[in-house]
Amino acid sequence: SNGTMLVMDKFLDYPLDPISESPASLNNLFYKWLHREDYAMLKYSVAHFGDFYRGLKKITALLSELDLPANIQIYIDRINSIIRHEPLSKLADTDKKEKFSKRQNLYFGFHLRNRYKTNTLELIEIYSRLDAWYSMAVAVKTHQLSFPKFVAQETPLVEAEGLYHLLLPEPVPYNLQMNPAHNFLFLTGANMAGKSTLIKAVGSAVFLAH
Repeated sequence: SNGTMLVMDKFLDYPLDPISESPASLNNLFYKWLHREDYAMLKYSVAHFGDFYRGLKKITALLSELDLPANIQIYIDRINSIIRHEPLSKLADTDKKEKFSKRQNLYFGFHLRNRYKTNTLELIEIYSRLDAWYSMAVAVKTHQLSFPKFVAQETPLVEAEGLYHLLLPEPVPYNLQMNPAHNFLFLTGANMAGKSTLIKAVGSAVFLAH
């Protein structure tokens, strides 16, 4: 969720009191009591990182058997290569209902901030990209949109069938041709007849196409 993303981002930037790599160090043994506020944030944040890494593992599992486009497959492969690291793999394999011990919180917190901070930021970027593509796919399906076809030529053109304004609940679609053979469009009509709506529909279609 957006809340999880915000928690992770804040945790990685927060000036947390240092955590030792060794679980048997005096710092780690007394961290919960000597750094109460930081440990509270650590405990809360690690739970969100667990949700994030479990979610990524589930996404890769769902997509592993599909014939994906190359630009998506490269990100799935990258997720898998990062999650293979032992601390991240352990975190991804935890159960959502599991309550982490103090030792686990410090273990995951140390590795997330010190060893795998860059990798985690990269995974957040990858997830954000996949989420944007998924949102676009949902919008395309919900509003029955079509992907554009670009034509390589010097003269501009816009040709659309069934063009309508996305924000209208019951739109009237247009068929529109603006090309060298039809390079002039005379738009007239009474007030509230839909002239501005047509212009906005064309503009939004061109914007979304790009």
